[in-house]
Amino acid sequence: RLVVAVVAAAIAQLLSRHEASSGFAGLGASCRPPSNGRPWCATRSGHSLAGAAGPGAPAHAARRGCSSPRSAASDYPDLEEALRGGFDPDKLRGYFSSRPLELSRRLVEVSRVAWRIYWTWKSEDAADASRRRRGDVLARGLENLGPAFVKVGQTLAQRPDLVGEEAAEALKVLQISALPFSDQEAFTIIREDLGYRGPLADASTGSRNGAKRSLLRSISNGPVAAASLGQVYRATTHDGLEVAIKVQRPGVARQLALDWLTITFLIGVYRKFIPGPNDFTVLVDEAARNMLMELDYHNEARNMDEFARRHASVPFVRVPRWLPELTGPPGTARVLTTEWIHGRRISQLPLHLGRRAVRMAVQACVMQLLLTGFVHADPHEGNLLYTPDDRLAFLDFGLMDRVEPKVMEGFADGIQGVVAGDWLRVTKAMQAVGFVPTPPLRIEPRRGKLASVPLPKPPPPGVPRAPPKPGGGDERGVYFECGIDELAAAVGAQMRSEKGGDSRFSAMAAGLEKLSWRYVMLTPSYIVLATRTFMTLEGLAEKVDPGFNIYAAAMPAALRRALAPRTPQARRALRDAVLTDVGRVRWAQLEDLLVGTQSEVDRVGSVRAAWRAIGGGDVNASGSPAEPGTPAAIGDGDDLGLG
Repeated sequence: RLVVAVVAAAIAQLLSRHEASSGFAGLGASCRPPSNGRPWCATRSGHSLAGAAGPGAPAHAARRGCSSPRSAASDYPDLEEALRGGFDPDKLRGYFSSRPLELSRRLVEVSRVAWRIYWTWKSEDAADASRRRRGDVLARGLENLGPAFVKVGQTLAQRPDLVGEEAAEALKVLQISALPFSDQEAFTIIREDLGYRGPLADASTGSRNGAKRSLLRSISNGPVAAASLGQVYRATTHDGLEVAIKVQRPGVARQLALDWLTITFLIGVYRKFIPGPNDFTVLVDEAARNMLMELDYHNEARNMDEFARRHASVPFVRVPRWLPELTGPPGTARVLTTEWIHGRRISQLPLHLGRRAVRMAVQACVMQLLLTGFVHADPHEGNLLYTPDDRLAFLDFGLMDRVEPKVMEGFADGIQGVVAGDWLRVTKAMQAVGFVPTPPLRIEPRRGKLASVPLPKPPPPGVPRAPPKPGGGDERGVYFECGIDELAAAVGAQMRSEKGGDSRFSAMAAGLEKLSWRYVMLTPSYIVLATRTFMTLEGLAEKVDPGFNIYAAAMPAALRRALAPRTPQARRALRDAVLTDVGRVRWAQLEDLLVGTQSEVDRVGSVRAAWRAIGGGDVNASGSPAEPGTPAAIGDGDDLGLG
């Protein structure tokens, strides 16, 4: 109690300073913290991202509560205001500024779990692998702390380069399941969200002796899957349609907001005592914004529709449809119902089907990154199902990313460069997508005369650093301009020294991380997206095909993007490179464009066959398109960007 009181006093002082400067001094003064103190479902709210029901919303939209008749709106009215309109750090800091005890309790709780994980991990260093329990302690510790920490664990499960193979393997359990909440709470939320006062499911399919018809024909006893933000029940409608009903975890929005502030506070303390070049609060803010976005079920439904529309031409991709009549109201929905997809996870498949499913997943995700630009942000095994009709179903569309055309073209060019072993091309592609600054910058250690160069003043928490420039620097050293050729040579040398540097994305990521101590590397959000996607796919492939080369698998999509540019500069460059003034194909130049992809050319027999294999259509003897009006033909300027 003494520790909590001391921490609370420090937090109150810290937040009051922010409160006075941010204009939120009066926010939330009349609200009370939860009385039961439970970390997962501590509140009896169930608020979604949008907050309280607004004017004109259905009456049931304002009723919240898992097993208590008390509405969450009366318990925490200002939290809804703080969450309304999306993630706003200033509003959330203002809301918790009058609740230092709540934050201090959470800090102490997180610190206790972190210490137990650390102590167990260190104490079992010398133990035999078969007797270690530290992996389970790590996974269960994060799971008990709640959704924000589960999400952290799910991300780290794909980063063995950061946490090691043992920890990454232990954390993979968080991608499959999480601690469920009670059926009573879930069924209450379903009734409230759908405004239904009768029985949820009953053996009777109609009225009998005046009894009201049930909402569903049947529903599973217990969830069939539980995740960090909600859980899923299998049900059947009275029409015989099998459906999946996703129910949002009670109190999850409040828990995410509190944990965001907790982690931000801890990062601030860490930066105070251990200065470094990275401001992790920017990453934490982005993660919190994304997790709160996942709570908007109508946004997820829109994403589902758009994903299905954009990938309608990909025959092996399956997307479930959602049922508006069994989904909660817009803005406050805590229930989302979709059709049930029959299928198996990749790890449950025999080896030959597992390999096929992995290749489907890679092709689909690479197409998203390079061709459609609408990307499933979390393609881990729990969100993929191999169906009996030989298709791959994607699940969970709460978080999607969009990739700009210039970035798609840069990714495609970089993939071709890796396959060709052309590191200058790879480096130029990295510069084009913003991973490398213009001009490139070398980092010289602070020795000799450079030791007196002052360090730049760090920006306030949550504010990204200014773009790097010559003469600037950080704790690593001072920045000096260098040529693109120098950087390309360094990239090539580093990749050659990494095992799998030209075939595994994780090896490239590890090599570039080492190189970032000598050259300035930037991390825009789409770089994080590509890294997460490729490393997730590699993790899946390792289980069924250890020799899998993700760059070779991505080549067909990279070629299609190279031959179907979207930006004006790329269109002009491609047209000048492969077409004559009268629109005929220059096959020699096209073959040069495909250099480094000879394996693909050999597989289909010729350059012209390779052209057809990537969607270029047939050609006649003169080298002109046989069907210039078809979408796949090079003569179609709208599709290929050559008009």
